[in-house]
Formats: sequence, C-alpha cells, structure tokens
Amino acid sequence: GAAAFLLKRNSPTLGMRVAISTEAIQPDHWDEAKPLVID
Repeated sequence: GAAAFLLKRNSPTLGMRVAISTEAIQPDHWDEAKPLVID
C-alpha cells in the first residue's frame, strides 16, 4: 500500500528506485494497487 501510494505521487523511496533500476522488481509491480490508493 505505501509503495503504491509513493509511486502514485511519483515519489519512490531510495530502496524502491534501487530495486527498479537493478531489475529486482518490475517497474509495473505496483500498478494494480495504484487505483486502490486513496490520496
């Protein structure tokens, strides 16, 4: 939930940016959760 919220606000944490840039996770990993996030 928190990760989806941060990505929705275009503000990922350093750990999330590292995981995405090193391809430890896919860039679209949290896309399914974004619509469920209440701003």
